[in-house]
Amino acid sequence: MRFIGIFGALLSVILVLTVGALFNLVAAPFRAALAFRRA
Repeated sequence: MRFIGIFGALLSVILVLTVGALFNLVAAPFRAALAFRRA
């Protein structure tokens, strides 16, 4: 049971990191456009 808990925690951490990376990839062009418009 402890092994399953550790595996679940590791899986959740990997999922959060993956979602964060995808969000950064999606948000980068919008941030660049805002910076270009502001300049």
